[in-house]
Amino acid sequence: EKLADKAGQAAVLKQVGLDQFVHHPFFLFPAFYQVKEFIEGGRPVDAFRKYRKNLAEDLQVCWSIWVPAFLVNFSFCPTWMRVPFVAAVSFGFTIILSTMRGAKETLEETAGEAAEPVVAAALAEA
Repeated sequence: EKLADKAGQAAVLKQVGLDQFVHHPFFLFPAFYQVKEFIEGGRPVDAFRKYRKNLAEDLQVCWSIWVPAFLVNFSFCPTWMRVPFVAAVSFGFTIILSTMRGAKETLEETAGEAAEPVVAAALAEA
């Protein structure tokens, strides 16, 4: 019955698209990397660099889990089961993301970036 509702299916696609192509890439992942870097004692600029470095892989994993999950959730799950279903998928996604990105990550520095602390130290001594 839900699959026959073309207007409802169009609304589902819009909701999933907004969540996956706006919310996750531009809000969830940047916030994740900023909080992680803050906890590890790093700099916000390093969090942004890690976010950019890992974005393609993070989105691939995110989309492979959440797009099918949301389509199933909104198309087939009864209303009473939607929140528990999303909670279960979210729990699994959090485990996967934590496994992928939980370890402290170091960035390769370019020559210009590596020189910044040296220049700052030299100026402080002068």
